[in-house]
Amino acid sequence: MMLLIGIPAAVLFVGGATALIRLVSSRVSPAQPLPVSVSPIEPAASATPAGAPASPSEPMPLPVVRTEPLAAAPAASVQADRSRAGDRQAIAKPVARLALAVSPWGEVYVDGRKRGISPPLTELRLAPGRHTIEIRNAQFAPYAETVNLEANASAKIKHKFR
Repeated sequence: MMLLIGIPAAVLFVGGATALIRLVSSRVSPAQPLPVSVSPIEPAASATPAGAPASPSEPMPLPVVRTEPLAAAPAASVQADRSRAGDRQAIAKPVARLALAVSPWGEVYVDGRKRGISPPLTELRLAPGRHTIEIRNAQFAPYAETVNLEANASAKIKHKFR
């Protein structure tokens, strides 16, 4: 009876642990390796006279491994990268908003590229300038309109297929 419960429980536990390990390892970025320096073996002070062989029961001394912490430069460069990203966001390109009201529905194309279906698409954010907006519905003739959008301005296109 215990085998009937124990085996599935063990399989479930191992499978869950494996999935958790894969999830965590995919989210964690690989760390930079620490620089390692190995110093030569330093003989330990012992009761054996110099030149005498060590007894087999005494362990050989292990080399001393010293790790050096990462330099502060990578952290500083990460902060610099973040501040540059903030500068890019502060100097973001201006956008124009184009509101859409389409009935019953239509596929929206901007300058020949499909951008979605309206509704549910009700607004597009576009670069300022001249754009050709085309709205297609397979049951009706396509509708096209050219708009000239100014920076930080809003415009609206209303169309009802008949």
